[in-house]
Amino acid sequence: MDEDIKIKCQDCGEEFVFSAREQKFYNEKGFVPPKRCKSCRNARTLRRNKINY
Repeated sequence: MDEDIKIKCQDCGEEFVFSAREQKFYNEKGFVPPKRCKSCRNARTLRRNKINY
């Protein structure tokens, strides 16, 4: 967890950086690493919120 890693977004296919700092935070909280880039995560959240209202 000392280095940034690149992850391919499962939605758009673009690579994004998962920083060492983010990795540490995710690990401390027990979260799994992200599968989507920030913009795809935001879009998914907006779609999900529209469905719930």
